[in-house]
Order: sequence, then structure tokens, then C-alpha cells
Amino acid sequence: MNFMSNPLSESVIKKIQMAKLFYELASDCYRIIENIERVGAGIILLQDSVELFLIAICEHVNVENRENLKFHEYFKEIKKKVPGKIIPFKDDMLKLNKQRVSLKHYGIRPYIDDCKTFHKNVYSFFKETSKSHLEIDFDSISLINLLSEKKLKTIMKQAEVDLKELNYRECLIGCRKALYLVFEKQFDIRPFIKYEEDVKNKNDLAKVLSRPKSQAPKYAKNKQYIEENVEQPTDFIVIDYNEIWRELLNNGIDLVSFSNVRMLTPEVYLFEEEEEWAISEYTGGIRYNQENAEYCFRKTVEILLTEQKNSERKKGISKSTFHPITVKNKEISILRKASLSSNVEYKLKKNLEYKVYLFKEVRGLDSKDKYYQVVVLPPIDREKSQIKYTGYILKEDINKI
Repeated sequence: MNFMSNPLSESVIKKIQMAKLFYELASDCYRIIENIERVGAGIILLQDSVELFLIAICEHVNVENRENLKFHEYFKEIKKKVPGKIIPFKDDMLKLNKQRVSLKHYGIRPYIDDCKTFHKNVYSFFKETSKSHLEIDFDSISLINLLSEKKLKTIMKQAEVDLKELNYRECLIGCRKALYLVFEKQFDIRPFIKYEEDVKNKNDLAKVLSRPKSQAPKYAKNKQYIEENVEQPTDFIVIDYNEIWRELLNNGIDLVSFSNVRMLTPEVYLFEEEEEWAISEYTGGIRYNQENAEYCFRKTVEILLTEQKNSERKKGISKSTFHPITVKNKEISILRKASLSSNVEYKLKKNLEYKVYLFKEVRGLDSKDKYYQVVVLPPIDREKSQIKYTGYILKEDINKI
């Protein structure tokens, strides 16, 4: 099996990112090569980073029982799984490990000439081994690559660059933009500015179907509220906290982390027509520093990946469980309850075609008749509209189709 062609898993990427962090800490120790005590600490960190990287490769190529391997054994086990590939800089990594053992376990200080190339060799090892055994550029390995939505990935990749280049303000703004697109955008009330005027002369069904999609509280979804309360673009976002907390909890997202990121980042609003972002910043509020930027970036990536995994799982359940049937030229009543004496919620029109999702088969409340619990999508703007009719249809009516 060609393990190398497989995409990197989240677990493997996290190990490589930790290896990168150890390498960066070692790099700081190597800034002054004459300071042998700091270089010694750097050697220990370099060896730790290499070992983490080797563990990640072992996981990627499916090495078994890798938890108890000694340093030199990683190379042998990887070679067994990928026999046609030579691990570059292997001898240099074994020398690094030997130096680390002498220093850490026996207190033998290294000679400068023996260790001055370790730092450069480790980076070359990462680069070449990533290319040969992971088929990816080492510097591009990031959890952000796991994001499937192109716009989110672009925003977070730029935030990652901004963090590395110490542009903390831009990094924090990028994190908030990502949260806006995934969570806050659904509470936008701006489309209601013109809604009442646009539907003034339309019938009730047209009004319902053209109503803007927004999870904002009902009291905010009207022109009067907007005129009285919206003073700047970010005021167009009116969050129903009961709704958003429920969504976060259902998706396993940590509420504290989500709240902290929102608190540490400036509010944003997207004018979609112009593709222009409005930023609302307190002049003396948010501290654009390394601590806040690193925290928000890490937590935002975690939140986005958790949301993505749960969304994909729900889509998979939906697609594999419920299948629509087409109903055309049939006058069928959708009842509020599983009873012929119940109120009619909606009646399918004879000259139209509907998609009907059958969820449950149940017994009637006041008879032995069988009913289907259904969701019916109307034919008008079926793909875009959120309007659905729910209720019960007599099984006998469905069986006649």
C-alpha cells in the first residue's frame, strides 16, 4: 500500500507542528553559537523536534507498536514500510541523538565544532524527508490545509503568515473574519432594510419565500429596529445567543474559547456586494500582541475544524438516511398531526411538483391508519429557499403515487 500518497491526518499534522515549535525554540538557543550552555539546551530541543517528526512519519506510514521505539529504531521501522526510499541526513540525526544523550544523561558539555551544524542539518532533514516520505513541502504543513472551504482556508492562511511576520492586528482580524463567515453571518439583519418595501404588493406565499434568511431574534428583523438601533456596519449582526450557544454545544465547540476569541478580536462585517470588510476597533481596547494573536489563531483553527467535522458528519447522516420522493399532479393534504381530524397545514397543488422527505412511519392518533412524518419542499426556488412544510401525510396517499 502506498501510504505516502495519503493526505496527512490531523494527528500527524499536530505532531509536526509541535516539532516545528521545538525547532523554533532551539533556533533561539543557537543565535549565539559561543554560548555553549544555550546551545546545549538547543541540542536537546533539536533532538526532541526530530523525534516528534519521526513519530509523525511512523504514524503516517502505519508503523505498528511505535510507542516503545528507541530513537535509532524509528529509521529501521520507517524503512520497512517504505523500502524504496532513503531517509536523508540519517547519520547526522544519529550524531545529534548521541550528543543529546551525552549532554542530558552524563552532563558532558558539547564542543562548538561538533554541534554548530546541527541546527542547519535538522532543517534540511525536515525539508528533504517531507518531500521524500510525505510528498509535501515541510513549510506548508499546517492544520489549515484540512479546511475544505476555500474562502476560510485563504483567510486563515493569511492569518498564519501575519502571525509569523508579527502582524498581530491583521492576524486577529483574520481570525474574526473566519468566525464571522461560519457563525456570525447567519445573524445579519441588513437584508430586512428593503424587505418590507419589496413585498408590499406580493401575496402571502411570495412574501414567505422571499423573506431573508436570518437567525437573528425576531424583534430585530424589521426596518424600524434597524433605523433605531443600527449606527455602524457591525450593528447589523444581532446574535441570538440561545441559538448560537445551542449550535456550539451541539457541535462540541468550547464556549469559553469561542467567547475569548470574539472578545480579543475586533468586530467585523462583510458587505458582500462590494466584497468589502468593515472593521470596528476600540482605540484603547484590544491588545494586538503576540500572546493574544497566538491564542486566537490556535483556537480559531480548532473551532473551525471541529465545526467542519460535525457538519460533514451531519451531512453524511442526512444523505445516507433520508431520500426524497417526487410528488406531481396530486392534491395531498399535509396534516398538523397524525389524524384525519387534524388541521391542514398545507395542500399540495395538482399542477405542481414537490420533493417530499419521508422521516417516520407512525400510527394515527385516533385510528389504525398509518401516516408518514414528512418535510415537503415547495417547487418555487426549491434549492435556495429555507421554507419547508412539515407535518403528516396519510400513507395511503403516498402509496397511490
